[in-house]
Amino acid sequence: MSERTPNASAGRAAIAIALGALGLVGCALPGALRFQRAIEREGTIERTLGEGLRDLARSCDLCHGHDGNGASQYYPRLAGQPAAYLEAQLDAFAAGTRGAPQMQPLALSLTPDERRAISTYYASFAAAPNTGLAPAPSDPRAAELSRACTACHGSSFEGAEMPVRAPRLAGQGQEYLARQLVAFRSGARVDPAGTMSAIARSLGDREIETLADHLARR
Repeated sequence: MSERTPNASAGRAAIAIALGALGLVGCALPGALRFQRAIEREGTIERTLGEGLRDLARSCDLCHGHDGNGASQYYPRLAGQPAAYLEAQLDAFAAGTRGAPQMQPLALSLTPDERRAISTYYASFAAAPNTGLAPAPSDPRAAELSRACTACHGSSFEGAEMPVRAPRLAGQGQEYLARQLVAFRSGARVDPAGTMSAIARSLGDREIETLADHLARR
């Protein structure tokens, strides 16, 4: 774990002094609170990742959200994921065994230790409820379709480190889940154990949409 750098600390102190001069420190103005949260986040990133990975964490914000709870249904949510699973995916992107145009160059630019550090960082955030879903009628088949997922992904779809590295499905992006199931079904994404491929091949388009929506709302 890296110590906070003098320059970064001085920068945060300067911002705090400037806010104080404006009479904003300690007040309840939304702008001041946002400044304070930004300062605290910079400190958290540096203490956890070190200055070297600070810019990487900022770039991850664009798709995954500053705390891993991205607002888009298209991109995966990283918060609350098992760290070993996140690390395994970065390793797969780096090795070329999992494809994604955005992720492969990023993963290749990181050392194994850096991939482990960024995985631990995002796994440390609590998973927030997925509140960005449009209202949809419940489907009586949803619970039955999701039952097979509990063997690897946990009784509450919370993910697991053992016996397999399985991701958290609860609250995941609905579009992302559906897209991954389609990829497993077509063979575009490969599950070395074959479990996900076999399950996905048993699902039709409508069943994939139903299952993805159900898991996203957990």
